[in-house]
Amino acid sequence: MGVGFGGAGGEQCPALREKVAFTNVFAIDGVKVAMHPGYIITKEGVEVGLTPNNTRGFKMMKLDRWPGSTGTDWKRPNMSISLDGSEWNVGSALFDTGISWSYVRLDYNTYNHAQTECFDGHTILRLESNVTMIVGNGIARYEIIAGDPANPMDPLLGQYRLEKPSAKGPFLHTGRFFYNDYDVMFDEQCGWFGLKLSREEVDSFRGTTAQQVLELSQT
Repeated sequence: MGVGFGGAGGEQCPALREKVAFTNVFAIDGVKVAMHPGYIITKEGVEVGLTPNNTRGFKMMKLDRWPGSTGTDWKRPNMSISLDGSEWNVGSALFDTGISWSYVRLDYNTYNHAQTECFDGHTILRLESNVTMIVGNGIARYEIIAGDPANPMDPLLGQYRLEKPSAKGPFLHTGRFFYNDYDVMFDEQCGWFGLKLSREEVDSFRGTTAQQVLELSQT
């Protein structure tokens, strides 16, 4: 939707603070409003502005700034990914709202042992590969058997398009079906990122809740 974050400086110009509509709302129907800048994205839509009520239940992690930045140029959330029980590959994640497939980049050792196949001109992880991701300090666990029709977060046709290892490090782009199970929250002002299960079954809390963060930011 063009409202992301995590691009270093000019790397992702449409995601810079001054260009993101969701974090630059100053008036509605001509009436000035004061809101904590940020947004929540769910499979039902978008809510602009953060309050203790609409952020209740989110598990939170603090984002890092890009080197040399003193403003709100936040990095993507960090994560650890394992493929078919491999050692954990530490890198970053992108929870996109656009594409229906996923991109994954692994470290050299895990990449060299990955089982792959070709689909529509792309190298993808073999169907039935086990992809497990821990987000941040444990605010969410993402575990999918590629091609599992029973898992609503599984990318379209189980497509995990495999990128070659690079100096940028491991990376997982979940694709938009992630939002079938999770709501995503971004606090642009203070640099907090949150996830919450959208299903009724909510697991036990870990980390800092969004309500605590907002209360601290207002003291």
